[in-house]
Amino acid sequence: MRPLCSALLVIVILTIASVSSSAVHAISAAPQNTRLFYFSTPGRYLSTSLPVASGPGASGNLSGSRIGFIMPSPLLAPVAVSGSVTFFLWINNTSTAPVAVTGSFDYLLPGGGSLWNNISSPTPHTLQRGFHAANFTLQIGQPPLTYGTQLSFSLNATARLPNGNVTLYWGSIQVPSHAAVVLSQYETMPQPNPVAILDHSGNPTTYFSLNPDPGNNIVLIQVSVISAFGPLDISKVNLTIVNQNQNNRPTGPADQNMTPYLPYSQLSPPPYVFLATWSYPPNSTQGTYQVWIDIVDVQGNIAFSYQGPSFGLVPPGYVPFPYNLIPYIVVAGAAASGGAG
Repeated sequence: MRPLCSALLVIVILTIASVSSSAVHAISAAPQNTRLFYFSTPGRYLSTSLPVASGPGASGNLSGSRIGFIMPSPLLAPVAVSGSVTFFLWINNTSTAPVAVTGSFDYLLPGGGSLWNNISSPTPHTLQRGFHAANFTLQIGQPPLTYGTQLSFSLNATARLPNGNVTLYWGSIQVPSHAAVVLSQYETMPQPNPVAILDHSGNPTTYFSLNPDPGNNIVLIQVSVISAFGPLDISKVNLTIVNQNQNNRPTGPADQNMTPYLPYSQLSPPPYVFLATWSYPPNSTQGTYQVWIDIVDVQGNIAFSYQGPSFGLVPPGYVPFPYNLIPYIVVAGAAASGGAG
C-alpha cells in the first residue's frame, strides 16, 4: 500500500503545481487606431482634444518660415507607428501661382540633445490660389518612438513666385488643422499582473463565499494602466465581469467606468491605478468569473483590451481541486501504515 500512497501523493503534488501554473490565460489586444493631434493655441503645441474655441483661430505665414507644433511633454511609454501621417490643413494662398507645401514628422530621442530626426515629404503638396481645406499623406515608416521621445509636426511652403503669402490657420472649431497618425500600444497595462482581485479589506484572494458575513460580499478590482500621452489621454477604463461557466455571459458590472485612485495630473508618471467594486447578490451562481478590461482614449477608441484573471464564487467550506484529494491520501496513508504494523 505504501508505494500506491506515495504514487498518489506525487500525482496530487504534480497536479497542484499544474493547476497553480495554469491559471486562466490572460488575453490582451492593442488595436491600431487613427489618433488625431490638433494644432493648438495659445502657443504651438499638439493636443489630442478637439479645439473648442470658435472664430478664426490662430494663423502663421508658412512661406516666411517653418511652423512646428510639439507635444507638451515627452512620451511616457513606447508607441508603435503604422507608417504614415496625414495632414489636414486649413490654408489660404494669396499668391498668383501654385505653391509647394511640405510636411514633416519630427522626433527627438531621449538624450539626443537638440538633434531632431526629421522625416519630410519627398514630393511637396501643390496648393492652388485661394482658401483650402487641404490634406496630404507622408510615409514615415516605423520610427523608434521610445519612452522619453518628443514628437513634433512641422510645415512650410515655398512660393514659386515672390508675391503673396501662404497662411496656415489652426486652433478653432472652424479651422481644426491637425495631423492623423495610426498608432498602437500607446495605452497598455504593465505585465505580468496588471489586475488585482481583492476582498473588502484590500487583501488579494481567489475565492469569495456565496454566504458571506454582512458587508463581505464585495469584490474589489484594482487595475494598473500606462498611457504614453499621460493620464488625461485616458477617457475611461471599463470593467466587465463574465461568468465563464455560462459562456462568458456578463454578470454584474458591464462596461462599468472605473474610478482613478488619485486625481492624476498630466505630468503624473505611470502606472495609473483605477478601482471598481462588485457587490455580488446573495442569489449569485457558484462558478468561475473573469475580469475583462477595456481602456478607452479621449477620442473614443478602444486602445487596449485585457481578459483575465479569474476568481470563484463558492459555497462555505469549499476546497478546490486537487487540494480536496489530500485528506483521502492522508487517510489512505494512515490505513496503510496501520496495516503494515
